Amino acid sequence: MNLPDSTHARITEAPNPLTLGIDLASPLEMVSLLEKCDRQMFAGFDDYPSLKHPEIIRKIRQSVQHVQQVLAAENGRIIISGAGTSGRLAWLICRKFNSILEQQSRRPRFYPLLAGGFRAFVKAVEGAEDDWQQGIKDLQAVLPEEQKAAYIGISCGLSAPWVAAQLDWCLHQPGVIPIALGFNPIEGARDTLTEGNKKTFKQVLEEMQQDPQAVILNPILGPEAITGSTRLKGGSATKLLLEMILSLAFKESADSSEEAILSLLKNYQRTIESTYHQRDSIAQLMSAAGESLRAGGHIYYVGSGTLGLLGLIDASECPPTFGADFEDVRGVVLKDEGGGMKDDRGGMTVEEFEKKPMGTLTEPDLVIALAKSDDTSFDTVLNTCRKIGARTACIAVNLNQDIPTVDYRVNLANPVRGGFFEELSLKLVLNAISTGAHILAGRVYRNRMIDLRISNSKLYFRSLQIIEDIMKVNSKTAKEALHRAIYMTDHLTGNQLNSTATECVRLATGRKKIVPLALLLSTGKYNLKTAGETLEKEPVVRKLIEVA
Repeated sequence: MNLPDSTHARITEAPNPLTLGIDLASPLEMVSLLEKCDRQMFAGFDDYPSLKHPEIIRKIRQSVQHVQQVLAAENGRIIISGAGTSGRLAWLICRKFNSILEQQSRRPRFYPLLAGGFRAFVKAVEGAEDDWQQGIKDLQAVLPEEQKAAYIGISCGLSAPWVAAQLDWCLHQPGVIPIALGFNPIEGARDTLTEGNKKTFKQVLEEMQQDPQAVILNPILGPEAITGSTRLKGGSATKLLLEMILSLAFKESADSSEEAILSLLKNYQRTIESTYHQRDSIAQLMSAAGESLRAGGHIYYVGSGTLGLLGLIDASECPPTFGADFEDVRGVVLKDEGGGMKDDRGGMTVEEFEKKPMGTLTEPDLVIALAKSDDTSFDTVLNTCRKIGARTACIAVNLNQDIPTVDYRVNLANPVRGGFFEELSLKLVLNAISTGAHILAGRVYRNRMIDLRISNSKLYFRSLQIIEDIMKVNSKTAKEALHRAIYMTDHLTGNQLNSTATECVRLATGRKKIVPLALLLSTGKYNLKTAGETLEKEPVVRKLIEVA
């Protein structure tokens, strides 16, 4: 499976040849294509090392040993950091392991960091992952001087300056072990120096290679099903790798042998295979979700505890990925368990949900309960939603009890029992539903996002690549079209044409339809006024691209 030379090393940003036609596929075909992409995590991609490669196993073992050493120290800390989905998963996993410590009457040892702070858990904070200096400040706030620590910095594309800054800082701190987690080859790490950054991500990794303690854990998973959408495979691999490293290091009789690691990987692989055995019911729910978005309705994920948080994480990625409105896909966490979810999108009681979102439900809306065997809070929610007239669904994770009557259901009966595996199974289904729904709503062309929000430098450079690849124009034309859309002018000044990615992100923040506008402008057939009017008449950009 060969990629274009220009994108070969940047595998996380390359289009996956398997899914070039996903925008024309039926819901059932979409689910099958997502499964094929997920299987690449274990089957391997080209000649690169997959999750099961001996070199990756060695690096996992090394990471486990580092974490063990830190946990053995009296005041050792494990810090896990990332932007977007990576940071949200870091928070979720730290929460879980600290909860285990709490049950053992032990103090917390796991500290999550999320670019933009905890508020970014619910809604992306624009540009946060580009801030080098803030990355260091955020790390220093949880890592006192002379503290024994292992730092795990996650950046799926090895691109976020906020994470690179923290890795660089850790390299020069005695007693702190830096571990980089991402899914590109080192030569594919970002090598562009953006404003305010001291080093590129690639330069930091090259320095890490000279440190015998530092670890660069970068299995190659293959391109994402939707180009650059690392919330998919990247998020799944992040979750399972962190869980493996921490759980193996956490046990009193810790076993970091190659056999133990391969056994866990086999169970994760079985979980993925088992999940996609439900492809028919997943496709039906995906189709219903697409109908809701096309009709101007909303999708609600409703669940308690970790399942609810996974719904919230999936929902939070839809605005920056697909240009969706904040309300299009919402995650609601019922029965707050003390994890700090105290905003209007999390930590609601059933009564609060009935007063807020449920009070505005309409027929096009779809409410999806996320249920497990020890939870019955969704019963009341689903019964009330049905009375209102909204459609209902349930994703049941190893649920032994009867499910109230719903319009759609997905039963996930995993052969491998345990919270980690159940959570991965749910994540895969949620990813499929939200991805497929937005494809059906016309927000993907081939396997490219065409309505993403330019909220950081990574998405600025991705937008340029999208315009080049889809419209078959050169880089100069793509840049001119994108800057015209950002500056809202048909006649760019020299300063506007040559403005930095940082400045473009600042101007683009919070604005919609910049990339669709630029796509039309790049054809040479539209000016700013006519392109805007065309988008008003036909908001499904895919149709406009076909005409253009």
